[in-house]
Amino acid sequence: TALPISTSVFWCEFISQNLHYMARFQICCVVIACLSLASFTYTGSTLHSEVGPQDSKESSSESASIFKLIFDLVKQKNFVCFVAVNFWQIFHNTFGANFFTIFSSYLLSDDSMSSTARTILSGSAFTVPQLLVLLTSPLLSSLGSYYLILYS
Repeated sequence: TALPISTSVFWCEFISQNLHYMARFQICCVVIACLSLASFTYTGSTLHSEVGPQDSKESSSESASIFKLIFDLVKQKNFVCFVAVNFWQIFHNTFGANFFTIFSSYLLSDDSMSSTARTILSGSAFTVPQLLVLLTSPLLSSLGSYYLILYS
């Protein structure tokens, strides 16, 4: 789900011409929000559940068991490590991409690169890392993470 979201940054920058036209930017954000709402509505309407309607007596005992399952899940060391690594990876990616956009605006003069190329460059800073993860996952599964880190 992060890949389509990262391309929304590209489209907002492209349509608003690097935020020079705020009205275009706001319209683009509203369109993206409407597309998200339509996607969530479609997903919710096509969801098929194996569980039928429940009685009110069962729902109170089931909510207690859900909290027990959540507590058991949070106690798992692998789950906590996964959540922490995922958080820091997304934080690092967003932090680096945002600073890349700021630095490129100061380091590259307006004469050296067109506005469209600058927008594509800054939009790709969000998208390319996620595409690389998707494209190199077969290599990671065949070699293993130890050897992949060792060779890089």
